[in-house]
Amino acid sequence: KYLAVSALSPTFASICSTDAEYASPFPTENVILQESWIQQREFLNIEYLKSLEPDRLLHNFKTNAGLPSSATPLEGWEASGIGLRGHFTGHYLSAASFAVKKYQDPILCKNLDYMIEELSKCQMALGKGYLSAFPETDFDILETSVEGVWAPYYTYHKIMQGLMDVFINTDNKKAYDMLLGMADYVEMRMSKLNETTISKMLYTTQANPSNEPGGMNEILYKLYNLSKDEKHLKLAQIFDRKWFLMPLANNE
Repeated sequence: KYLAVSALSPTFASICSTDAEYASPFPTENVILQESWIQQREFLNIEYLKSLEPDRLLHNFKTNAGLPSSATPLEGWEASGIGLRGHFTGHYLSAASFAVKKYQDPILCKNLDYMIEELSKCQMALGKGYLSAFPETDFDILETSVEGVWAPYYTYHKIMQGLMDVFINTDNKKAYDMLLGMADYVEMRMSKLNETTISKMLYTTQANPSNEPGGMNEILYKLYNLSKDEKHLKLAQIFDRKWFLMPLANNE
């Protein structure tokens, strides 16, 4: 028999035998670390999360949506002119939500509630369910020339994953509604493209491709598992590319 992890997407889980035994991860809140260097690292990470200023994490989202922000912009990959800006905020939402679920930290709980409210305002201002720290024109460039942008779907996925984790870990319904809106935006864009364009847009065989879509298929399969809406399943399958999956299925 095969041993499979339940977190795998349906695409991969479906290739396992029908009599497979499935292993599920322990709930985060049920895992208590004993005093050790690992526990120290956990506390260090949580303190780092608490040190981050929500308004700085939100800055590029607000300016992109035309909303006022007086916060000092972050630097590095989150700098205002960098294509990946916004992805770290997605990671923050995920990490903070797991810390809240496990420890009910009041500071992170307050920060998450505030950020979801502010990101919702950004999404409403941008319209069509779109939510990002970079402009929609990055997707226009991706669809027409592939080059010239830095992984917009990769970044978009991180934000979607952050919202999903906030919903699952803290039961924030608004985060789930925002996630649905982001998926609707992707469906709207994909519905306008032919298969040739999609194939070219998602072909990423070189190292560090600028058109990398990240885990868009994974997040959409996870969303389908929550929503049971067939449109999310069909949308996820668009991001499954045979040139990538078939060699893996053949152990290549």
